[in-house]
Amino acid sequence: RGVERWSVKTLSDNRPIDTNYIETTIHDLNLIPPPDKIYYNTTRLKLEEQTFAITCKVIEIRTEKDGDLHLIVADTSAPFETMIFEIIKPSQASTQYYKQLKKVRDKIVYLRSKKKLIGKTFTFVGVAFYDLPHNQKGKSLSNLELHPVLKILP
Repeated sequence: RGVERWSVKTLSDNRPIDTNYIETTIHDLNLIPPPDKIYYNTTRLKLEEQTFAITCKVIEIRTEKDGDLHLIVADTSAPFETMIFEIIKPSQASTQYYKQLKKVRDKIVYLRSKKKLIGKTFTFVGVAFYDLPHNQKGKSLSNLELHPVLKILP
């Protein structure tokens, strides 16, 4: 796993992204129905042009085979509702996002090393992305993720 819809989830498809983020919750995003059909090579969908800011609690982090840092996060008001946020390797994305992604990755790596990540609440801004269902731990009801995370708000 990891390579499906690669150009979409790494922003290397060079399609425009609306960086004027919408503040929302995991609960509210879970109310959005998933697309009817999504395939290995599905191009960017309309919702995947949008960025969202979500305040949530980090409950788990792990390193994926593709090098992404895979965060499982929970809604602060509905902790049983979870979602996946991906912190990608900056070198895998479009060069226009490199500095932004490096800043996020460096901060997450630092917080992880200082044990100041798990159980803590943060506001993440990232691009909506529909992953293909493959029994991911912590996935949202619609397989919607923030992939990649573009910034962490103070």
